[in-house]
Amino acid sequence: MFSGCTKLTHIECLATNISATACVNNWVSGVAASGIFIKDANMSSWTTGTSGIPSGWTVLTKQEYEERKLYIDIDDTDTTVPSGIYASITTAIANDISVVLRVTRTNN
Repeated sequence: MFSGCTKLTHIECLATNISATACVNNWVSGVAASGIFIKDANMSSWTTGTSGIPSGWTVLTKQEYEERKLYIDIDDTDTTVPSGIYASITTAIANDISVVLRVTRTNN
């Protein structure tokens, strides 16, 4: 499925059963050497390698992944960057935390 996708660094697979014959056979062969794999918390049958979770990737449950996000809320009337925002984003990225910018649109 993702074989040869060398720039792929994020997979979210919430499957709870991968017992079908060869359903993930070589599905991540040739993806990036590091990335994030998000799985269902109750899924324990994943293996590591080209037919499972890519070797060298960080494995998180969906809940763990959601907890590792930095949400930045602004509204579209803001004319300046909030104080400390650059440091927060830089720190988040350095710690493999996703940054989500949520913009509230006002009715002008």
